[in-house]
Amino acid sequence: MSLEKILKLKGMDPRYPIIQGGMGIGISLYELCSAVGRWGGVPTLSSVALDQFTRKRLLAQGEEVIDVSPGRMDFIEATRREVEDTKKEAGVVAINIMCRLPLFYEMSVKGAVEGGANMIVSGAGLAINSGEDHTTDLPFLVEKYAGKNHNINLVPIVSSSAIANKICGNWTSRGYDTPDAIILEGPKAGGHLGWSYKRIARSENFLKEFDLFDKLLDPVLVVAEKFGGIPVITAGGIYTHKNILYALSRGAAGVQMGSRFAATEESGFSNETKKLIIDAKKEDIVIADQSWGSPCVFPFRYINNSPLALEKSGEHFCICTGLFGAAGQDNTNLLGTKGFPRKCPEGYVKEKGKICPAVGNTNYKTIGILGSEGYRIDKVLSTQELMAELIN
Repeated sequence: MSLEKILKLKGMDPRYPIIQGGMGIGISLYELCSAVGRWGGVPTLSSVALDQFTRKRLLAQGEEVIDVSPGRMDFIEATRREVEDTKKEAGVVAINIMCRLPLFYEMSVKGAVEGGANMIVSGAGLAINSGEDHTTDLPFLVEKYAGKNHNINLVPIVSSSAIANKICGNWTSRGYDTPDAIILEGPKAGGHLGWSYKRIARSENFLKEFDLFDKLLDPVLVVAEKFGGIPVITAGGIYTHKNILYALSRGAAGVQMGSRFAATEESGFSNETKKLIIDAKKEDIVIADQSWGSPCVFPFRYINNSPLALEKSGEHFCICTGLFGAAGQDNTNLLGTKGFPRKCPEGYVKEKGKICPAVGNTNYKTIGILGSEGYRIDKVLSTQELMAELIN
């Protein structure tokens, strides 16, 4: 079966139905996404910390950058440039904007629109209206900056038919179009997973109870059909060409893949982190417990022999600093000070009385995030080599 020209999206004509997952912090950037687009996939930038990473790239290219604070350029301008520059190389570009970054969500959307993004993917929370608060209201914000008749694909990430139905119902009840596609992310993904820590702990067999194809896909396809035949893209545990064919045979319009692309030459992971991935065994990839998991409250998988994970440093643990470290970035070099200043600069921690663990944190030791099938990766490939493997 040929994979060419299967996925149909508004204003886009991708060669293959393979969407590279938008991985942050600093993994899915210009270099990786340009290569993915060049070889026929749909590239997805991560919006996280682009004010730092795009700044670093532009300076390395010899461009002049105006800082709005130490080590950070204007966030909207950074997003616009990352999207625009990637699209020039890749032909098309998507961007993943996390709902759990409310301080940066609207700025990310505005920058993505100005840069010419073809698709905005949004997860780690629900991109819907909450009363008068439009902070993470995706259709409202895109219409605000791109107009009502825009040509941008709006694609929420869901983990169940109930969530898919809630998002579609919310958008249509307020006069917006349905999502242009839905990404259904199963329990084998690296993160952020769409189940609470308590729900995972309560399950006798988490992977079996919420199996992507045996349990989740068919009910989501029913919701997609109910709202006019929305394309459903499956994610979480997709590893081989055979897996892609199976997903398509079950009714998926395409697949999203993260871990495979995380271990490519063009990935923003440092060489140290890529070696962690190559060396990882099946039992090394585990779900973080709530005591030291992501401050955005959604679970994730990590490599338990990552330098930061081995340390288990209690109050000094922060997934943000660990992921900066995994991308070879140490903010102490940017800020000239030790650790993150004041409150959480990314706006993750919203629970009353909680203090962001990044405050004063100087520990940028690496933590590797990886999907459950990532242990099968045994070498770093170029994106060209990986795409050739996936389509044949």
